[in-house]
Amino acid sequence: MRSIRLVRLAGTGLAGLIAALAIAAPASAATCAGKSSQPFTPWGDFNFYEPAPNGTLESTNGWTLTGGAMLVKGSEPFAVTGRLGQYSLSIPAGATATSPVMCIDEARPTFRFFGKAVQGAAASLRAEALAERPSQYAALGSVPGSAAWAPVAPMATGAAGLLLDGKGTVAVRLRFTATGDWQIDDVFVDPRKMG
Repeated sequence: MRSIRLVRLAGTGLAGLIAALAIAAPASAATCAGKSSQPFTPWGDFNFYEPAPNGTLESTNGWTLTGGAMLVKGSEPFAVTGRLGQYSLSIPAGATATSPVMCIDEARPTFRFFGKAVQGAAASLRAEALAERPSQYAALGSVPGSAAWAPVAPMATGAAGLLLDGKGTVAVRLRFTATGDWQIDDVFVDPRKMG
């Protein structure tokens, strides 16, 4: 009878320890996993992509916006997420939009999204990767605008140049800075399998 009580107490203690560890785990820890699809196939890109966190831009939850950047009516017209959205993100000249935290690693070397700019090719959109732990920054380059909705060329995520953690990942935010008046929509990360 006494051994049964000890087993029960040990089991209760173990369950309590597991629950405490679950509570102590960081809620904002990024994971490098997601549902993939091939949204850019109509444009000759057969790579698989995962949606970035709140990358559909049907809301700005998790995004940090400055300089007049805001959610506006109208979406990319290709319905690459499986349905036509209602909104996109307007980034006026000089404004910035910073994404929610996402996990990247060397198997996620690029990202793409849809965009258009009032000034067409005269406008550009610069992207940077910002990491906090440790504090790091990577310039990712810029893309020219298009007067009509179109997918932008693949851009590097910064995984190749940032210090990765022991699991080979890093949590970053993507910051977009506009030259010209932009709208962006449906941000995807490429989970390429490394050979």
